[in-house]
Amino acid sequence: MLAIIIITMAASFVLIFFLGRLFKLPIPLAILLAVGTTICGGSAIAVTAPLIKAKEEETSYAIGTIALWGLVAILFYPKIAQLMHVSDLHFGVFAGTAIHSTPQVVGAGFIFSELAGKTATAVKLIRNCFMVPLAFLIALWFTGKHLTKSSTNRQGIALNVAKAFPWFLFGYFLLAGMNTLGYFSPTGTAAFNTSGRFLILLGLAGIGLNTNFRSFNQVGIKPLLVGLFGSVIVASISIILITSLL
Repeated sequence: MLAIIIITMAASFVLIFFLGRLFKLPIPLAILLAVGTTICGGSAIAVTAPLIKAKEEETSYAIGTIALWGLVAILFYPKIAQLMHVSDLHFGVFAGTAIHSTPQVVGAGFIFSELAGKTATAVKLIRNCFMVPLAFLIALWFTGKHLTKSSTNRQGIALNVAKAFPWFLFGYFLLAGMNTLGYFSPTGTAAFNTSGRFLILLGLAGIGLNTNFRSFNQVGIKPLLVGLFGSVIVASISIILITSLL
């Protein structure tokens, strides 16, 4: 399963990014669509956007695109799989690797069956962990690419890389480790989860309040098409690997 998760994410990210460039999308928007499709939807986009200095309309468009095709997936994937008599395990792995955001994955999995829902949730949580190294690599790549054009000063490069590094990731690992070791009570963990959801909602609401739909006219329909083709790419790679390896 780990091989399926890693290969699906890596291959899909590269293909979707180059698909975005083929459609002549701005580099930040192509990256956001690739990250949102392959890692964890709107959360990955919200984390990555400030690292690559994406515009508000690019961030909003990417989140909207991922949400739209994720909704289509949760409505149709379980029914299609049931008609094709796919096993609970296979659909769980498929949902965990091919559907974008965590709530959509969990919903689609449990629509199919209890076992598929538990499998999909476990696979998706593993997949979400890759947001940490990917965010770091994207920050390094974007900062280095930008500085190569403007300066060859190594000290300046190091300073900007330090600024671009997503330091919150240390907090992520620290709290995950403490929770694993039992330092938080169930009540405390629930409170953290509730607060986290509220803060994510607040951040996304802020993006929405700074968004003008008229600005989407400047981008056009191409991101929607890239999002659609990206969803097909992820689903196809996942199906091929599941059929071959499970």
